[in-house]
Amino acid sequence: MNIMRTPVGVCFGLTLALSPSFAAERVLLNPDWNEPGLAKAQTALESLRTARTSPDVSRDAEVPLSLPRWGLSNRIDRPTSEERSLSRAAPLSGSIPAWPSCAKVSAAPEPVTDGSGLWYTDTYDYGCVVISISGDRSAKTDQSFPAEVTLPDECADQSGVDSIETDTRGRFDMELSLNRIPYEIAGRCTDEAEAFCRSRAARCALVGRLILRGGSPR
Repeated sequence: MNIMRTPVGVCFGLTLALSPSFAAERVLLNPDWNEPGLAKAQTALESLRTARTSPDVSRDAEVPLSLPRWGLSNRIDRPTSEERSLSRAAPLSGSIPAWPSCAKVSAAPEPVTDGSGLWYTDTYDYGCVVISISGDRSAKTDQSFPAEVTLPDECADQSGVDSIETDTRGRFDMELSLNRIPYEIAGRCTDEAEAFCRSRAARCALVGRLILRGGSPR
């Protein structure tokens, strides 16, 4: 099975940038920068930027965004102390269930965005597993999101978190609301890694491992 390498949300973002009539049908959502988890991570991020102790933080700052850039640690199995300070949840969850032996444990995000700073897609290529995280401030006029952090429905009910889907065709897509902004976590797996894409616990573990990699109020 071949992995689709096109980041989720890229085509949408380009369409938004190139089509004024389409953009006119949408509204801009304002992130809740005062949400406690985000505020804590934002303070830690600014401290790291001021101290300039992390080259990864400096590189991430080159992607200007007006929404929180939630992403993953550079080593998915071993976040650094700096990355732990940027976590959305405290502490970061443990190891990723069903992480395949064919997958690398380290991947730097490959960002895609435009000059507007309203949306982004970060793609983490682990070889036989590719994970994309997208966020977008634009929304349909009838779309709204609560102020509190809301997990996707499939993770809100923990009673079936260990369930295994019979056939995901090597992919999964999760939508969630964080800080009043819609985000999407998508995965693509080869045949060798398909057990990861089928595992609900694995998908939900990714939500618990999100860290703040950038973004700031404008």
